[in-house]
Amino acid sequence: MSNNAALLSQARICVSAWPSTPVDFRRRALIESLFGWEPVSANRPFHMYELIVESEFSAAHRLREYNGACENLHGHNWLVEMTVAGEGLNDLGMLVDFRDIKAILNDAVRKFDHVYINELPAFQEQNPTTENLARVIHEDADRRMPEGVHVRSVTVWESPRCRARYSVSDGGSPS
Repeated sequence: MSNNAALLSQARICVSAWPSTPVDFRRRALIESLFGWEPVSANRPFHMYELIVESEFSAAHRLREYNGACENLHGHNWLVEMTVAGEGLNDLGMLVDFRDIKAILNDAVRKFDHVYINELPAFQEQNPTTENLARVIHEDADRRMPEGVHVRSVTVWESPRCRARYSVSDGGSPS
């Protein structure tokens, strides 16, 4: 067996042993197509469980360089919805305990409660828009998720009729 054939054989073993996250399936499919391999996951259906929890906080902010009323200091009673996802259930038949993901979300939003958001380190240079709040909360919560679970999306309402959602379309953490 030539060195190239041996490397391809080893690569095939590594590709077929990858964890089964949505990102890995896409990467694996790309590698398999480049080398003309029969897809390892061709007959495997993809199933995903989602759990949704909510939290809330009250805070003030102002939008810098905004031409309108929101440039003035004002506040909101924000509602935050977080959707987490994963493929496998544990021995109890749960993706993850709701108590655990509620605690993660509450920890992620606690720093915003009853503060002037513009003074927080994450918003020293970027505007504290609803969109940016959703992304910052998503990134913070996703870092805390147990193995096999990721934050699919975070939706932040600044009022009952205005909300922004930050989501990761490939099923994994933003890079």
